[in-house]
Amino acid sequence: MGERRQLAEELWHRTHVAKAFLVANLSVEKASISERMSWMAGRKTSVPEDTAYCLLGIFGVNMPLLYGEGKERAFLRLQEEIMRYSDDHSLFLWKTEEQHPTGTTNPNTPYSTGLLASSPDCFRSTGNYSRYNHPDDNRPYQMTNKGIAIDLHMLDRSSYDAYPPEIFIGILNCSRNMSYDGGPVGVYLEKVRGSHYCMVWPHKICQLKWSNRGRKQSIYVKIWDGRL
Repeated sequence: MGERRQLAEELWHRTHVAKAFLVANLSVEKASISERMSWMAGRKTSVPEDTAYCLLGIFGVNMPLLYGEGKERAFLRLQEEIMRYSDDHSLFLWKTEEQHPTGTTNPNTPYSTGLLASSPDCFRSTGNYSRYNHPDDNRPYQMTNKGIAIDLHMLDRSSYDAYPPEIFIGILNCSRNMSYDGGPVGVYLEKVRGSHYCMVWPHKICQLKWSNRGRKQSIYVKIWDGRL
């Protein structure tokens, strides 16, 4: 068996784990949540729930193993547990491969979902993002019976884009790795009522400029899309 340094290139191609973690003993805690999630994208397990359970060590969390609960429920519980220990917004930085599960032919028709992903596969294309600490950093987000309570800078797109007036962009404290000047990224949120929102268009994320900061708001976002 070859040395780790000699095998690093092949391991990187097979696992998508950055070489720094393979040969430089860099702690996995230095990787963002979305990057660590992306390492599991596309992997198969013989037991569905193990898709979530095998990530417990990578994120340094513990939770009961409830075989029979199903893959999506187990992954939801994992994300909820991660939120107890981390305020990294990249947990919400994911994309689905399907544009519209309803089958509509208009890709601009919004459909609602929750802020948490249904599978590590959703992080396949967002492993190259990391968190950044903005000077106006937000208070920690948390789970509530109204949804995820979180402070976000909200950007109203209706004034200069062809989006419905209730669609906003929630700006996350994340940016693309090695490209700090590239600006933050955001997810599309639809206002349901008052300070309550749900996520829409989960098949895309919005790359922004640093000048696009919007207005900081305290909101509640739907946790899950209900398809368990």
